[in-house]
Amino acid sequence: MQKILFYHGGPGLNGNPERNLLASMYKTANLDLQVWDEPSLLRGTLKELNTRTHFEQLLHSAEDFLLQHYDGTPLHLFGSSWGAQVVAWLQQNHSDKVASIILSAPCFDIYKADHNIFTFIAQDYKGNNDDSNFEKMQQVIERLSGSFDDNAIKGWELALANPGFLNYYWTNTEAQAKYLANFIAPEYGFDIENFFAVRKSMTDIHIIPTSTKTIIVYGARDKIVIIPEEMDFIKEKFPRHVIYRLEHSSHYPHIEEAQRVADIIAAEV
Repeated sequence: MQKILFYHGGPGLNGNPERNLLASMYKTANLDLQVWDEPSLLRGTLKELNTRTHFEQLLHSAEDFLLQHYDGTPLHLFGSSWGAQVVAWLQQNHSDKVASIILSAPCFDIYKADHNIFTFIAQDYKGNNDDSNFEKMQQVIERLSGSFDDNAIKGWELALANPGFLNYYWTNTEAQAKYLANFIAPEYGFDIENFFAVRKSMTDIHIIPTSTKTIIVYGARDKIVIIPEEMDFIKEKFPRHVIYRLEHSSHYPHIEEAQRVADIIAAEV
């Protein structure tokens, strides 16, 4: 059985949905899916938040998870969205322990993704005649600097306050509901403090090209990360890639078309 380590997106999320929705499905495909959760005060796996070092702590937690599961046989690392950056960092630091990389809607240009979601949220406010928040978000967009400064923080505060925020990440509403149900337990809720702490402390990973086989799946309807626009980067950094476009998914193809993605992984690894 091939062992796959899953690293979720976010930050501020956790792997509880994948643990509950995918692990059994993957097992039937002879895939042993092990799921990582970022350190969080909610789960008692973090002592304190430090906006200077939290990103580093998160990376080392991801590394500990890899080392815990490594038994001499190279592992398959699976990153969703922002988790692709975590996987890339792990591969660079432990290439001898990595058999392949699997990326679902990989988000490497996080500031472009910020711009995209802010634009949709601005239009949502406008469509709901919330002129005040529309103007505020428009000002945020005009002032985006490519860093997580006070302006970007304001943008995320406006985005998170929008009731329809998460809808822009999904096509399959049934899959969305099943996914979000896994955040109900307090210890597995969306950790907003973690989100801001990680983003404030993020440093550039400086991804270098790798010869490791890379399997990429993305949703054709993704509005947040437009993979065709990222192909130059992907070709440079992951030259041994195969890519699958899933027609009925947005930003969560590994959930929206879960069986299809499981079949792809089983065939490729």
